[in-house]
Amino acid sequence: MPMEAAVFPAIVAQSAAPSVLLAIVACAVLSGVASMLVYRRFSQQERLRELERMTADVRLSLRNHDGAFTDALPLLRQNVALAGCRLKLALLPSLVAGVPIVIALVGLDACVGPQTVLPFGPAWSRSWPVVFLAVSFLAALLTKIALRIR
Repeated sequence: MPMEAAVFPAIVAQSAAPSVLLAIVACAVLSGVASMLVYRRFSQQERLRELERMTADVRLSLRNHDGAFTDALPLLRQNVALAGCRLKLALLPSLVAGVPIVIALVGLDACVGPQTVLPFGPAWSRSWPVVFLAVSFLAALLTKIALRIR
């Protein structure tokens, strides 16, 4: 009998019920996607795209600058100003986008409690919040890429 055939059932037997793990993963995926949709709804996507283009132009000018450092100071100031504008536009929508994650975490904590869902890795990584946060982060990132959210 191959070693994997003996080890895998032991791992599953030691972990939380598969339905609990699946529920945590499903909740994480839903909250990660919801988080990015909330961000897209509350952020000024067109303005962020415009700032992205302007920033790329300024950075290209900085890369192509061939002169004294003091001559590049206006470009550097413009670059910092554009970064500040982008931060102002993204900060509040980013905070609001965290609400679905927090709601899911509170709800899961009430339902699941202090349960270990993974039988391997360091003790801190076996708990359900680590699995939840990793999966929700991945779901949010993939949603951001798929929908071209800025």
